[in-house]
Amino acid sequence: GDIIVSKEYIIPNNSYLIKSKIQVTNSGNVTLNIPLQVKIGPKLGEGFEDSAYIFEGAIISNNKATEQVEYNEDTTEELSNPLYVGYTSKYFLFAAASKNFNKGIIKPEENGEVSIGETSITVNPDDRNVSEIDIFVGPKEYDRLKSLGLGLQSSIDFGWFYFLAIP
Repeated sequence: GDIIVSKEYIIPNNSYLIKSKIQVTNSGNVTLNIPLQVKIGPKLGEGFEDSAYIFEGAIISNNKATEQVEYNEDTTEELSNPLYVGYTSKYFLFAAASKNFNKGIIKPEENGEVSIGETSITVNPDDRNVSEIDIFVGPKEYDRLKSLGLGLQSSIDFGWFYFLAIP
């Protein structure tokens, strides 16, 4: 039997969000368990302005916890059921969000770090599975991020006075 993989990307006008769908069709007679991984990085932090006050680097979050690893820091972090994985700078965010991620990992790779979202999909014989992943590449504007409903607003570091700063 064959495995057919198709990908679809939708980029709406006036949006920083890319809606992606990955469809896997199994025309064989054996159930398949296929790993799916989204990797962002490495070396996305090169050229960013250094700041002692604002975090810049790889980020994963499940809205209960947010793990961050600064650029060129030799640290590995894991988080279960992340809402998103990505890379953040002072003003911008590059993130992949999915309700299907079962593990988020930040690890060193090639003189930088990568942010990884992992899941696996099961496709029965003569069946198909569709996975959706939203990709955001744009400014860290609180209202814009919150309106997406993906939890991306947690990428904004309001510092110690977050309880006063959040609208």
